[in-house]
Amino acid sequence: MAVLFCILSFLLFAFPKGTRSFFYYVSKPIWTGRDSFINSIQNVGNYFVSKNSLAKENMSLQDEVASLRLKELDYDILQRENAELKNMAGMTTNQNRILSRVLSKPPTSPYDTLVINSGSAEGLVKGNKVYLSGNIIIGVVTDITPHTSLVTLFSSGEETQSSVLERTGTSYDLSGRGGANFSLEAPKDADILWGDVFVYPGSTSSVIGSVYYIDSNSQSSFKTVYIRTPGNVFSTKWVYVEKTI
Repeated sequence: MAVLFCILSFLLFAFPKGTRSFFYYVSKPIWTGRDSFINSIQNVGNYFVSKNSLAKENMSLQDEVASLRLKELDYDILQRENAELKNMAGMTTNQNRILSRVLSKPPTSPYDTLVINSGSAEGLVKGNKVYLSGNIIIGVVTDITPHTSLVTLFSSGEETQSSVLERTGTSYDLSGRGGANFSLEAPKDADILWGDVFVYPGSTSSVIGSVYYIDSNSQSSFKTVYIRTPGNVFSTKWVYVEKTI
């Protein structure tokens, strides 16, 4: 190394211009390669930084879109609920009925019962009839507190509900089977058809249920008629109660 240093020093002293040109010529590719390498490293770093930034921005946009979709869903739900309330309120305007929110339903409340947010303070008493809609009757108030009531559905397994077959005017007792379902045993030749509607006695506009199946056993003189309450009782958020005049 000392000999090489001495030779380089002598050349630089004896031929300064030529030696500098030679070193510049030899070093230029090295410098160019170094700069290219450094630029490549910087570009790779910038690529990953940029990619990471884009990923974060994309996640942020996705969160924003999800939030907007949730707000849109909430808006749709509120619109439907508002329309439902207006519809139900409109139906009760000229009738002696009050709108009540369902606080509890099976399985939270006892089987085939509902708990509503109206009670004696709102003028309710035991025996008040409860409706799912304008003309679908589902049960009666059986227990009451100042601001809540227990509604027992006609379809409760312990209940027998008097009814009238709308088409013929014939009276029948419906046995509750639970889950908004009823049945009755009738003579095989009784005039009862699929789709027939049973109504509350004394009110042709208060529907209890309609026939969805008839089981006729050829060896029996009776047939079993199955009836179901129209609509979905256990998903409703609102009912209205007919107050005693």
